[in-house]
Amino acid sequence: MLTVAEKNKNPGCVKQGLDPWKGSQTADASGHAVFDDPVYGFRALYRTLAQKYMAGKRDLLAIMRDYAPADDTQGSIAGRPANDPGSYAQYLSRVTGHAIGEDLLLVDAAGDPRSMDLMIALARGIEHYEAGREWATQAQRVGGLALYMQDFVRIG
Repeated sequence: MLTVAEKNKNPGCVKQGLDPWKGSQTADASGHAVFDDPVYGFRALYRTLAQKYMAGKRDLLAIMRDYAPADDTQGSIAGRPANDPGSYAQYLSRVTGHAIGEDLLLVDAAGDPRSMDLMIALARGIEHYEAGREWATQAQRVGGLALYMQDFVRIG
């Protein structure tokens, strides 16, 4: 059986905003964007992580407290257990090798990734945490990062 992340081609279970994400015209009943291709789901995930970092959430715990707040449930599905941002951050700490409270140095002021390897490792860890396994390809992760950089990084 496919998970929400897999079914929606949305590795980070990113929510649909007022303006639909590129590559998405709809959302599921819980508000998660439904993408045409996982590459667009990764693009949205990278953008979400960069926005949180640029808004002052510099470490794994601060990002996860905002990304998966404890006052929401897993998958935003009624009756599911509450999110545990601390456990989520600990998992990503193991995956990335960064301490929970360490400044990730994720992106610069223009949104340009300081480490593409770290961005991809975070996305891969989130994909695994959300779905319980890795289901996307490395080419999809890298393609999503390329789209993010093409569409969002300010040059000059």
